[in-house]
Amino acid sequence: MFSGNTVEQMRTQTLEDLKSKTEALEQEVWKLEQQRDELQRTLNQKLQEVQQEGNEKILPLENEVKTLSERLETTQAQVASATSASNADPAALDDLLKDVEEQLDTANNTIRMLQMEKAERSEAREDFPSFGAKLGAPGVAEEDLVRSVEGLTVEFVYHKM
Repeated sequence: MFSGNTVEQMRTQTLEDLKSKTEALEQEVWKLEQQRDELQRTLNQKLQEVQQEGNEKILPLENEVKTLSERLETTQAQVASATSASNADPAALDDLLKDVEEQLDTANNTIRMLQMEKAERSEAREDFPSFGAKLGAPGVAEEDLVRSVEGLTVEFVYHKM
């Protein structure tokens, strides 16, 4: 059997071991918190950069839609003027109308495509911050966050093309 002194030494040793493990775990927690904070700072910075780039991409699209809309209005006014002219040749008027209809169809399709692209970019930009909220969420592994950011990077690069 162990003597009282030996049992006390074992308890003391066990207590010291537990204190050492606790300190090591506290150090590890501190390091992980530092990594999390750095990831959050980096993610927030990337979010701002992506939003700014998105705004810079959307502005030219909006300007192009505006320009095409103005051209469409001008063309429509010209068609209205040509159709109201009393001395217009019916065959020439038909050709003019066909040309104008083709131009209108092309302009409308371009406007629709630009509006869809703008909506996609806006949606992607709006979805991006939701990943930032996951960063501080309990139970979210660092691997999941890295995969999320990588997925967004791939999606962003795809939209840039």
